[in-house]
Amino acid sequence: MWKLNSERAASDHSGSSEASIMALKTATRIVVDISRKFHLDIAYIDLPALPLPSTFCVYQAALLHIHLSDQAFMQPDWKADMESLKSALAHFGRRWAIGSR
Repeated sequence: MWKLNSERAASDHSGSSEASIMALKTATRIVVDISRKFHLDIAYIDLPALPLPSTFCVYQAALLHIHLSDQAFMQPDWKADMESLKSALAHFGRRWAIGSR
């Protein structure tokens, strides 16, 4: 019984790991897409009204974008996404000092 459960747990863990990575990649993609929209609407956005966690979310997405890049690292699409995240952080840096770090 224990052996069966441990084998099942090992296979579930592998599936959970894959699902977790896919969830992180999806969340990162969402933040990248929002950052692109942010740049299009920057003239209409009141930066002081944005909550401080928005900087943290973009920063974490940028770290995940680097960490989960695999073969896409430094490819043109990857670079464009990274530039969008970096630019959003630079805009936040005008409001909060942490955004520019």
